[in-house]
Amino acid sequence: MKVILIFILLFCTILSFADIHGSIEVGNIVKKDKIELSTIAYTEIEIEYFINWIIDLSFYGGWRTWWEHQDDKIIKAPFQDIYSIGGEIIIDNFYIGIEHFCSHPVISNSKYIDTDRRDGMTAIKAGIKW
Repeated sequence: MKVILIFILLFCTILSFADIHGSIEVGNIVKKDKIELSTIAYTEIEIEYFINWIIDLSFYGGWRTWWEHQDDKIIKAPFQDIYSIGGEIIIDNFYIGIEHFCSHPVISNSKYIDTDRRDGMTAIKAGIKW
C-alpha cells in the first residue's frame, strides 16, 4: 500500500511540471508544375506531453489521414492513415529520442487506395532545438 501511495504522489508531482500542446492541421497537395490544388488532401492531429522536471521529457503522438475530395465535397474518400508516437530527452537544447510510425490503408471508394500498402519504421534520433 505504501508503494502505491508513493507512486501516486510521485506521479502527481510530475504532472504539476507537465505541459500539454497540440495542433490540428489541414493541407492540400499542389498539382505538379502548376499553382493549382489537386484532389488529394490530409488532416493531421498531434498532441505533445512535455515534462519540465529534473530533465526535460517530451512524449508525443499524431494521426494523419490522406483523403481524396472532389465535386465540392470536403471529404469523399480517405485512403491512408499514418500514426506516429515518440519520446525525447532534452538537455540544454540537445535531444535524443525514439519515434515509431506506421501507415495503414483505409477501406473506402478512393481510386488511390492500395490495400497491400502497410509500412512501419522506428527511428532513433538526435538533434538540436532552438
